[in-house]
Amino acid sequence: MAVANELFESEIKPYLLSIPQCNRCDDSKIINSCNIHRDICTTLDALTSIIRMRNGTLKQHHYTEAEKHLHNLFKLWDEACLSFTPKVHSLLTHALEQMKRFDGFGDTLEDDIEHMHQISARLEARVGRMKNKEQQALIHSKMEAVQSNEEVHQKVERIKVESKRNFKKRNLEFCAETRAKKLKEERDERRAQAAISIQQTSYSKLISQHDETMAQALITADLNNSASQQTS
Repeated sequence: MAVANELFESEIKPYLLSIPQCNRCDDSKIINSCNIHRDICTTLDALTSIIRMRNGTLKQHHYTEAEKHLHNLFKLWDEACLSFTPKVHSLLTHALEQMKRFDGFGDTLEDDIEHMHQISARLEARVGRMKNKEQQALIHSKMEAVQSNEEVHQKVERIKVESKRNFKKRNLEFCAETRAKKLKEERDERRAQAAISIQQTSYSKLISQHDETMAQALITADLNNSASQQTS
């Protein structure tokens, strides 16, 4: 969200406004367009932060916030006159419903699937040179079973915790986990405030130069037809 604000307010908008007036549209159109696309980026950031949450971690307030972000995204997408592609349709129409049905589906998004592909590639690299294909498949299967075993995961996590250094006088403010949690809470608060601001903001629908020319041509044609009918 902060990146979107900095990008549009400090780089894109000033650059477009610095172009000579004879080579561009009015200032108001540039500002309106930048504001709409900035808020689209902000809304997508807030929405995906909730969608990426894993199964079982969502609370009721997450669904409420997601519904607000989806409403804002539909509003902004329509004002920007962007195409409602299948991906956008699935996000606007089906994402919240599936989140509620599965209590979060962040575990099954593209990042996790790509991670599984990487794991499979590493296993294949370890057994790929074995000449006995039956033995290769057997060992590959055993390695997958070990990596998918919940007891193994719990033991690995327990060993990680036990092997950590214990500081007697540890300042929680400088603890990485505490800092990460605090930063997450601050980001979520800024996202909630941005959602309220977007809800209360009125935008002008973006119309391309081609559409404006066509509309003007239709108006002119209607006026000419009306004048010809009156003279006749």
